[in-house]
Amino acid sequence: MYIDDPDSKKPDDWEEEEMIVDKDATKPEDWDENKEGKWNPPKTKNPKYKGPWSAKKVYNPNFKGLWHPKKVLNPVFQEIAMPNYVIGGIGIDVWQVRSGSIFDNIMITDSLEEAFSHARSVLEKQVSREKEFKAVADKEEEFKAAQMKEKLQDQMKETKEPLTEKEDL
Repeated sequence: MYIDDPDSKKPDDWEEEEMIVDKDATKPEDWDENKEGKWNPPKTKNPKYKGPWSAKKVYNPNFKGLWHPKKVLNPVFQEIAMPNYVIGGIGIDVWQVRSGSIFDNIMITDSLEEAFSHARSVLEKQVSREKEFKAVADKEEEFKAAQMKEKLQDQMKETKEPLTEKEDL
């Protein structure tokens, strides 16, 4: 659809080298070429660096649109009716990072209405069970919090008692 502009040319002052030799660098006086090898001046960033140059893009006058293959009927195609059968099970291979995920209540159907009615009935049962489970879990959490509070108060009493005895002395 677009091609490089044939009239586009790289400017004369365009710098494509990102790093250049530092002209102000001098070879150290104590440089020993026998031990350290040939001295190469360090490189520094080129202040005139503008990045890689690319030509401007223009609309291709010869562009005829995206190509799509021609579609023809298959003369040997025969539609085969699939017999209805019951699926006895389904396997799902799931890669998961955290363990404990549960997959259940899987339904395969071609009826949207049947899927929604089944989903409603399953969700009603699950929500009521989850509410019961949450109530039990909340009671357990309250009990643990009360135990921790009681334990903390006992520890505070133990630390205060020796202080009061020392103050009396």
